[in-house]
Amino acid sequence: MTDEETPDQEKEEVVPQDDPEVVETLESFGARLDLNEDGWVWRVILYEKGGCDEALEWVKRLPELTELWVIYTKVSPQAIEALQKERPELTIYK
Repeated sequence: MTDEETPDQEKEEVVPQDDPEVVETLESFGARLDLNEDGWVWRVILYEKGGCDEALEWVKRLPELTELWVIYTKVSPQAIEALQKERPELTIYK
């Protein structure tokens, strides 16, 4: 018998690797945070009620983030443009 994982074994729950303060704050804005297999936030979806310019200040602190959704939010075009300049690799759906 080997130490390799068998298909019927349960996978361990992925624990966020990002700064806990950032994760907690974005969750308080009502954001949905999707984690990659290593536990880093790779996508943030901001919803209508919590989507605001202030939330983007926290979003930019997620090093592995590749997607941001701000559809139907109160995030200003200026804040989106500033974030896109700072993080050009980030795909922003608006």
